[in-house]
Amino acid sequence: MSQEAISDLIRVKIDRGDLPSSWPDKTWGSVSENAGTTCAACGLPIPEGFGLVEVEFSGSDLRTFHPACAHLVAAICGAP
Repeated sequence: MSQEAISDLIRVKIDRGDLPSSWPDKTWGSVSENAGTTCAACGLPIPEGFGLVEVEFSGSDLRTFHPACAHLVAAICGAP
């Protein structure tokens, strides 16, 4: 999937309320330990052993992203 297509999908998810419209302060990187983990932005799987970004929205709303998708979400949400 192209970056443009992922960006469009992220905007749709934000408009529908499926993703928050602001980027939080709490994020961390990790490695996927589960082959069933999916990216909250593009919906594609994050393979076991690959890097991922975890983001905590609103205290208990934890989302997982591919690093490239997290970067696009942050750019769209206006992260500092």
